[in-house]
Amino acid sequence: MKTFSFILCTLLSFSMAQGQLTDQSVLLIVGKDTTTRGDFYKNYTKNSVLNKQVRPNKEDLTNYLDLYINFRLKVQAAIDAGYDTNTALQEELYTYRAQLAEPYLTDHQVSEALLKEAYSNMLYDVRARHILISLYKDAKVQDTLTAYNKAMQARNELLKGADFAKTALKYSAELNRVKNQKQYKETGNEGDLGYFTAFSMVYPFEKAVYAMKVGDISMPIRTQYGYHIIQLTDKKPALGSIKAAHILVPITVFDTTPEQKSACRAKIDEAYAKLQSGTSFEEVAKEYSKDNASSKGGYLGEFTVNRMIPEFIEAFYKMKPGEYSKPIQTRFGWHILQFISNSSIESYLAVLPNLEYNISKDERSTLPIKVYASKLMKNNNLKENTAVLFSFQALIKDTILKAGHWVYDSLSNPKIYSQVLFSYGNNKVYLSDFARYMEEKQQQTLKGKAQIIGEMYGEFKISYSLQNEAKMLDSKYPEFKALMKEYRDGVYLFDINNRKVWAKASNDTVALRKYFEDHKDQYKWPHKVDAVVVSYDVKTVSTDQMRKCMEKAYKKNWSVEQIRAQMDKSFGIDVIKVEENTFEPGSNIFVDNTPWVLGLSKDILSGDTRKAFVIIEKIIPESYKDFSEIKGLVISDYQNYLDQQWIKELHKTYKVTVNKDVFESLFQ
Repeated sequence: MKTFSFILCTLLSFSMAQGQLTDQSVLLIVGKDTTTRGDFYKNYTKNSVLNKQVRPNKEDLTNYLDLYINFRLKVQAAIDAGYDTNTALQEELYTYRAQLAEPYLTDHQVSEALLKEAYSNMLYDVRARHILISLYKDAKVQDTLTAYNKAMQARNELLKGADFAKTALKYSAELNRVKNQKQYKETGNEGDLGYFTAFSMVYPFEKAVYAMKVGDISMPIRTQYGYHIIQLTDKKPALGSIKAAHILVPITVFDTTPEQKSACRAKIDEAYAKLQSGTSFEEVAKEYSKDNASSKGGYLGEFTVNRMIPEFIEAFYKMKPGEYSKPIQTRFGWHILQFISNSSIESYLAVLPNLEYNISKDERSTLPIKVYASKLMKNNNLKENTAVLFSFQALIKDTILKAGHWVYDSLSNPKIYSQVLFSYGNNKVYLSDFARYMEEKQQQTLKGKAQIIGEMYGEFKISYSLQNEAKMLDSKYPEFKALMKEYRDGVYLFDINNRKVWAKASNDTVALRKYFEDHKDQYKWPHKVDAVVVSYDVKTVSTDQMRKCMEKAYKKNWSVEQIRAQMDKSFGIDVIKVEENTFEPGSNIFVDNTPWVLGLSKDILSGDTRKAFVIIEKIIPESYKDFSEIKGLVISDYQNYLDQQWIKELHKTYKVTVNKDVFESLFQ
């Protein structure tokens, strides 16, 4: 302790002797804790509305210094109380650290590229159809190969001129689930996905579609659902958010006779003719449309292209806001559309927050992290010992394929587990490290043993490289170190304040009640009066006339209502203000200037041009407040009391040193 104090004093003396005060100059020492000039001022500006361009006020800085000293005292007390070894608090800090570390453990160029790619995609609406060869996300290698070959077979048939709809009915998992394919052909979409835009599909699908030209047929695209063969059928500038209405005359595909179909067509033509004659769209919709969801004039609400059938979207591209279409037939019946309006895509900066949010929920969010991890592995010269991995693979049993069934036993084969799996910089990572990781991360899977071990090994390398980098963030990035210290201090302060002050004041009911009894004089209802105040403006009302009215009212013991009625009659409605209330000192200037004795005031009370007569009806002496009425206030006061007492104790426990020259340099 003496050595530490001597070193600090030496540093302070050296700084003073050199006459060089910088942001690194020590301004404050609280126990073992030191604060530099720069750190103090940074905290001051963060907690102040002060414009950083304006030199701070000495009084403000001095007041803040007192608060800051108390803050540092409490944090130092928390550290000395063993908070740095408190498991719960350290786990909380670990969670904060992981969140704060995320921006440092990502490739920002990749992140920016993904944002701009998504925005570029948003500028266009695309229409595509696909054939899906279903495949479990964790399918075995052989199953994956079988699905891929099937997808390639479908693609080759398409390239040779096969009809897409028929090929979709033949191969696509979506369509094969429909028992009656004739029914699906008449009512379904035969692989047509309609129009969509960015974030409407899973990322690999979206990325593939937007890279294609209209008419192109893709290679098999792997997503979480399986392999897709995609054909891009249309691409147009984005319509954005659309407002529209429609008139619907429905047609039931099955059990509808030619006569019924003709009647439906005649009905929609009749509606169109009415529109042409000048009848409003809303009126025609109310008369003809059979869509209950849009009964209010046919209004469909506001939607994007992926929320509406493609026939509608195709029509909107050809229309201008305010126009209505000719009759259009869909599988639902006959429609007339009204294109009300659409909102164009906003600028990149305007939609950036939404882009960031959508990407954070999307599988593409992991790409910047994986790219960054790959760079870390390369920069740290990761060298693998594949022979050790193969030996381990032969050692592992198939129980690894069932969650929680495989258990790492270091004694089962210590010779293998002690071997180096890979080197990373100056570090050696042993097979035992990977085995522990596998035991923790194992899940139920359909994949083969070699496949799952290989995938988990890749994940382990990424995890190791990121965790290793996270440990060095404090030394690499001063701002991260400062932020973590700020979070640590905040967590420690909250917990120790809760223990010493907040919870103690709320939970120790005996001590709280004693505090109330010892300070009862602070909790009194003030003396007050029940009174009637009759005020008027001397510019419009005669004081002599008012006196006569008030003397009569007091003598006859009129009620407030009677006084008010007489004043309205004598001087005009609302000319005289009559108020009856219970008044505390300071609540009414006229009552404050009246002697608090029962009866009518004999003096005319003045406030600018207004005067008043006061009738004191009752004098209420001061009284003690009941504890139950003000328990919340007492708790608050007791907390302040405990805090002040605690701070006094801390000042006795820890030595506080302020370098006055360094402090004064802040406002010179």
